[in-house]
Amino acid sequence: IGMAVRYRAYDEATDTGVEFPAEQQIPMARDTVFDLASVSKLFTSILAVQQMERGTLELEAPVARYLPGFGRAGKQDVTIRHLLTHTSGFRAWIALYGAPTH
Repeated sequence: IGMAVRYRAYDEATDTGVEFPAEQQIPMARDTVFDLASVSKLFTSILAVQQMERGTLELEAPVARYLPGFGRAGKQDVTIRHLLTHTSGFRAWIALYGAPTH
């Protein structure tokens, strides 16, 4: 079974986590919110390739073709390829921990 580690145990300077003493550890539950980080890249890329094989997704198409609201605020030229190769110009990391339901 996994253990949820409170985020304050993370050291940004060394990019390492600190394991809490056993009495402070929290068992992970089905509704535990945590950052999957780069794990999602594997699944996203597989699903994207499957959709390309089916002809329902084009690598060079603007993302706004599939998600019309995405094309606002200067993002109209961002393509699927940009997102999959991390060349869209978006920030590499956004702190979403304060709003886990959004």
